Amino acid sequence: MSQDIFHDSWSSLCRYNGKDNSFVLDDNLIPVLDSVDIGFVVQSAAGKVVYCNRLAASTFQLRPGLDIHSLLSSGDWYVLDENETVTPLSQSPATTCFETGKQTDNSIICLRRSNRPSIWINLRCHPLFTPGISQPSAVILTFTDITEERSIRSNLKELSEKYRQLSDATFEAIFLSENGICIGQNKTAEKMFGYTDDEAQGHPGTDWIHPDDRPTVIAKMAAGEEAPYEVIALRKDGSSFPCQIQARMTEDLDGRKIRITALRDMSDREITRNRLLQEAKRRKILMAKSGDGIVITDRNHKVIEANKRFADMLGYTPEEMTNLHIWDWEIIHSEEDIRQSPLDQATLDHFFETRHRRRDGTIYDAEVQSSGAIIGGELMAFNVVRDITRRKRVERELLQAKHKAEMASKHKSEFLANMSHEIRTPLNGIMGMLQLMQSEPLPPSLKDYVDNALQASERLTRLLGDILDLSQVEAGMLKIQPVIFNIQESMHSLEALFKPAFMEKGITLSINLSPEVPTYMIGDVTRLQQILTNLVGNALKFTDKGSVTVDVSALPETKPDQRKLLFSVIDTGIGIADEKISALFNAFIQVENNLTRKYQGAGLGLAISRHLVSLLGGNMSINSQEGKGTAFYFSLPFAISPRPLQQRTGPTSSNGVNDNLRILLAEDDSISQLVVSKVLGNLGHQVHTAKNGREVLEILRVMPHFDALLIDIQMPLMNGIEVTRILRTDPEYRDCAGIPIVAMTAYAMTGDRETFLASGMDDYVSKPINPDVLVSVLRKVTAARHSLQQRSR
Repeated sequence: MSQDIFHDSWSSLCRYNGKDNSFVLDDNLIPVLDSVDIGFVVQSAAGKVVYCNRLAASTFQLRPGLDIHSLLSSGDWYVLDENETVTPLSQSPATTCFETGKQTDNSIICLRRSNRPSIWINLRCHPLFTPGISQPSAVILTFTDITEERSIRSNLKELSEKYRQLSDATFEAIFLSENGICIGQNKTAEKMFGYTDDEAQGHPGTDWIHPDDRPTVIAKMAAGEEAPYEVIALRKDGSSFPCQIQARMTEDLDGRKIRITALRDMSDREITRNRLLQEAKRRKILMAKSGDGIVITDRNHKVIEANKRFADMLGYTPEEMTNLHIWDWEIIHSEEDIRQSPLDQATLDHFFETRHRRRDGTIYDAEVQSSGAIIGGELMAFNVVRDITRRKRVERELLQAKHKAEMASKHKSEFLANMSHEIRTPLNGIMGMLQLMQSEPLPPSLKDYVDNALQASERLTRLLGDILDLSQVEAGMLKIQPVIFNIQESMHSLEALFKPAFMEKGITLSINLSPEVPTYMIGDVTRLQQILTNLVGNALKFTDKGSVTVDVSALPETKPDQRKLLFSVIDTGIGIADEKISALFNAFIQVENNLTRKYQGAGLGLAISRHLVSLLGGNMSINSQEGKGTAFYFSLPFAISPRPLQQRTGPTSSNGVNDNLRILLAEDDSISQLVVSKVLGNLGHQVHTAKNGREVLEILRVMPHFDALLIDIQMPLMNGIEVTRILRTDPEYRDCAGIPIVAMTAYAMTGDRETFLASGMDDYVSKPINPDVLVSVLRKVTAARHSLQQRSR
């Protein structure tokens, strides 16, 4: 809050009381003044405190009636001016206000007390006059605490001085400019160009550049280029020299756009480079023409000779190199390591990567091929050195790109998982409500509407599953889960799945299993079923008459414990033109791709099937003739199971395990909660509900004896996984630690099921909830828990 607001209205806030010749503050204002972050003090001409608000009282231990003059004269308090000089009481802002009768504004003072931190304030003094008297009878003092601001400014000033010293110590000329005009320079710039700081300020930065190079500098400044480049610079005396420029835009403390420009005198480098060029012309040796650095060292690791290329790598001349040892540039191995390493022809013949230190202290990556030879009775090491800094940088960039790609894939998967949840949750509600309606007696027309709506919802569910599967396959996150399975049962399941649809369309489905195909095998039967479902469903869609045939045969043996099977899906449908077959397996591509297309679908099934076949180690091909039909062929390897599949039969309702279950349902979505409750309630089960994980724990703390917990994964306050871990491990819930827990969630990404089971859950059903699947899972987990309890008795 500004002090100006109160100063401008003090004449109305303080009333003169003529009875006792005093000023009175309106009682209604005291709570307001106590609530603001400004200190208020009313001081009489005698130096007494008439009033002080809460902030002033707490800051300086003031109270009404306190004699300020005595307080400041006691030697315990000191008043300092802005320069931290002790100010006598007679020169204080309040005394000045009393003496002149005029308001004093923005007095920066410090109040320091013995053994206490200093308090800096911005003080304003407003005189109050008794009617008829020209001298103030009282003064109103308002202040704001600026201690922290003062400290920050002091630190910034100190930091600025350090930066100035650092800037002056550098070998580069540094200029500060605003809108292209110089506003400051360091000492090196003054020495390099001959202009004092006062002379330099106010001039365009291009005045220091040769006229021929000014357009280049202006263009690079306009483009904001930060990479270093070289131009010719001009000194005050008119002489020129080569320099390297590098500039960057930044902001100062006031938010102004400031350009920092560094210029390095390249004269010495140019002189050295020219001398080395002349020397290279005189030296007619093969080493001077090598593209790689070459250095020859003796038994003591001292340089005998080095070519220009290697000398340039390190920043030395070839002559200077002869005064160096390997440890002068080698940084991976210490001098002690190098001295102690044996030197013979056998150990010298090797190839390695290392890092070298240049003369200026910079580091580069090096690749070294070392070999030994004895010349004139002396063992010498011949080392061919290549600067691989750029290659290493590219490798790092590739690793970073790989990491970014992996992160992008991870974010994509997380996004799809979240979208799966967001789509499947309302879809679960829609399908659940439709399923509830389907179970009610409906007029034929309404029954058709419900059936059609359920079919559309199921198609949407399949599409969502296809998209998620494709994403997982493309990201390489789909895992193979081999199990022992019965191929005959798998084919019977496939036939049962499609039989109603084929009968409705009036075409024949034939499934033929060759006798040489083993009954029991090991493989990912879920993915096999997915491939066959996609191919048979595709054949059904594009076949209006005739038949669809699925043949399974065994290919010749290649390994005694493995068998490769050939699957053929052949239809008599519309076929595919030759020119369109090549695009058939691309995601979201359909042979019939126009606004009047007859057949529905997103074009994902074949793309997913091809990816899955490849993931399972197989191959896929197609043979089609437009107007006559299509045949898909794919082969997959399977391990032969050494034993038949163990059949597990769960207890039926006759044993009493699954009748009238007490089920705790945790679901935050009200529609999903209603649907599941109705489905289970219609089957005779008792359902108790909770909206989040904490409610689950509260209910189980009071009523621990439920037959099963059906819990959503994503819920507010506490999710399903956290609840499960607490129930399985916390002693407080030992009475219900063995409760069967079934995850019910809209997440459907690969690895989700494993995560849920690892947390302690017994099983998993995905949304949209299929009532038959839900009931089957509940029967299985409650029967398994019942069996376990029977054995433990």
